[in-house]
Amino acid sequence: MKQSYLTIWVSACLCMCLSLCGNVSAQGVTSFNIQRPDFVSAPEDLYVILRDVSTSGTEPGMEMYAGYNPEADRYEVYGLEISGNYLITVHYSRNEEYVYILPYSVQQYVVAGGTMTLDLRNTYHKCGITVKDYYGSPFANAALYEYPHGTYYSLNYEGKLFLYMPDGDYNFMLSASNYSSVKKSITMAGTDINVVLAFDNHRKVDFKVKDQKGDAMGHANIRIEENEASYSVVTDEQGTATMFLADGNYNACLSVFGYMELSKKLEVNSSIAVVNLSYEGYKRVSAKIKNGADTNVGVDMLYLYASNGEHDHEYGNKRDYYYAPPGVYTYEVNFDATFSKRGMVKITDADIEKVFDFSDYKKAIIECGPDIYSIRVYDPKSEDEDGWSIYFPESEEGGERTVQNQKTAEVYLPAGEYIINGHETPQTGMRINLTQSGQKFIYNTESLETVEVEVNFVNSPVDIDELSSWYADFTPQGYTGSIYVSSYLRQLPAGNYAYSIGHDAYRGIGFSIQGTCHIDAGNNIINVDLKNYRCVNFKVLTPDGEETEYPVMEVFRNGQPILSAEGTHFLLEDGDYKVLAWEEGDTEVYQKWVSFAVSGADQNINVQFERTNTSIAFAEVRNEDYEPVIGTEMFIAGKTPDYVHAHISLFTDIPCGENEYQILMKGSQVQAGVVTIKADETNDLTFFIESTATGMNDAEESKLAMIQSGDKLILLSENGKPYSVSIYNMNGSKLLERNMSGDDEISIQSFGSGVYILKMARQDGVKTFKFMKK
Repeated sequence: MKQSYLTIWVSACLCMCLSLCGNVSAQGVTSFNIQRPDFVSAPEDLYVILRDVSTSGTEPGMEMYAGYNPEADRYEVYGLEISGNYLITVHYSRNEEYVYILPYSVQQYVVAGGTMTLDLRNTYHKCGITVKDYYGSPFANAALYEYPHGTYYSLNYEGKLFLYMPDGDYNFMLSASNYSSVKKSITMAGTDINVVLAFDNHRKVDFKVKDQKGDAMGHANIRIEENEASYSVVTDEQGTATMFLADGNYNACLSVFGYMELSKKLEVNSSIAVVNLSYEGYKRVSAKIKNGADTNVGVDMLYLYASNGEHDHEYGNKRDYYYAPPGVYTYEVNFDATFSKRGMVKITDADIEKVFDFSDYKKAIIECGPDIYSIRVYDPKSEDEDGWSIYFPESEEGGERTVQNQKTAEVYLPAGEYIINGHETPQTGMRINLTQSGQKFIYNTESLETVEVEVNFVNSPVDIDELSSWYADFTPQGYTGSIYVSSYLRQLPAGNYAYSIGHDAYRGIGFSIQGTCHIDAGNNIINVDLKNYRCVNFKVLTPDGEETEYPVMEVFRNGQPILSAEGTHFLLEDGDYKVLAWEEGDTEVYQKWVSFAVSGADQNINVQFERTNTSIAFAEVRNEDYEPVIGTEMFIAGKTPDYVHAHISLFTDIPCGENEYQILMKGSQVQAGVVTIKADETNDLTFFIESTATGMNDAEESKLAMIQSGDKLILLSENGKPYSVSIYNMNGSKLLERNMSGDDEISIQSFGSGVYILKMARQDGVKTFKFMKK
């Protein structure tokens, strides 16, 4: 027997309605005398849904349910007080094995409080369906699906099922393992029928898969992609697999654990023969550990990422190798000892082995008390919290976190001084000196007493209530790192701070203000003066004139980015500004620069995108050690960047398609070639050049910046200085914490939709950014 989730839910609602009958006796009862067809053996499993179709507008009318009253042998609905036109849909929730009854709908005038008759005895007709495979044999492994929205129906061992269907036209999708799906239609017109549905227009397609040595490869997954649909098959021990595909164009993707995915265009027609898919030419990149006698460090996982956007998604099993075709890749090696290393590798015509020497590392055993939920271990000489993060298992009961009374963490570090921090406040750090392997440290620092901070906005050009959801980063004087505080999470230890207070444009009005303050029990109010700030409202339209509610707005002042947000309402201080507005459409990236001055009054600025067949690119330059290269000049399609930060260049209005690029160092060209600019998304481009061509990077003022590109956050730290990264949701909960060294990136693909806060912290400063995940 098969029931859809909708049927179960409606049945539950019906039971609830019937259980309340005693409370609604004062209301009118509308009843239906239904003359049931012969297959209805359980009248209580038949029920009626009424939907009012007389209401205006596009919203569906109110639904009411009529259930079976066995004493009256009628179906009754309570509370229907207005007569009118209703769409009456009859459902029968009891299905016999391989026999299903489809709903029947009719639109009729219903008299409130009256009784009407529905004669269903000749409404349904029986449709016997037989499904056959490519060879014309009964196909029990196939399934039928009501298209586009409906129920899956399974077949018996003879490849048959039976449907009782009212008259009308029905669309189904016929599917089976190793077959591409095909649409089929059935018309019911006043009589029982039998139909045969078959994969009669399919072709038999044989695949042969070989590994990097040219040998047959078993257990390889072949995924066939067709528009939004995909079909998979796995090769046997001889490296062969068969699929049955309708004529058309497909993309065949070969995927095996430890291999970069291979794709091949596939045209299926009457002349198709064997399709060969081969990893020949792929080379092995492996990670090897050199350990000391007391250093228990191993490779957990090796990942490889290509600069063209192809990357390794595989997780789960341990792997110290990876196969990929010749090219330039970024690698990441995760080790068993809670840390990882990154770099660049160039594959040519031979296998590559990367050796990581941990023979001088020592094991540190850190025992923590019950008030510690996670710890960070970092080197104080790095000027930030660059190091290792360990999270202890926890559960939540009654709204409070509970963990085991004592937690132990083991990390492997070079001998030297480190700081352990187990709270979200930098003041709780503990300094340790690791001199020998197996050294034990006890970390059980109690939380500091905190003060609830208040932010008072004065001289605001907007209602104060509109600024209630503020957020801030406070950097305590004399400590590395910062503390995130918001209108939902206001606790802050007493002390002297530098702060950055802002508001999110996604939630209303965007702005950011910096300052310094002293916080204690008697001085916990921060006055933020907005007297020189004005409301700047943007109305951003697509080329078709549709309003864009949350475009990306990159705000520049004096040539420097000061604000990046998704939204259209801002508070900006008097001065001259330049804004880049952009939005990723379904087929193209819209973009436009707007220059304006803010002075003494609010402004409304209209921005309308144009169709230009151009896109946006964030281009970075790195050397073979994956280190950022600073001081390069870059040209794409003959254009210079609109903005340059360290090794990242922002290009706008770049023609889509293939474009020539050039990279210059100290006036001399060090690399040139062709790059493809995609039309329907912002482009993230990474160029690798030899370190011998770049020389030493000149020392520059250290800055922190974040650029969002789709589901990737590009993090910039000029001069390669390390920093810590924390991401919070708008309720102040920390979702991610990571330590970076130099420029890097974070994927937010797994984040849910919403607005988030990213904090980049270093000893010489903290910067806060907002981003939105769609």
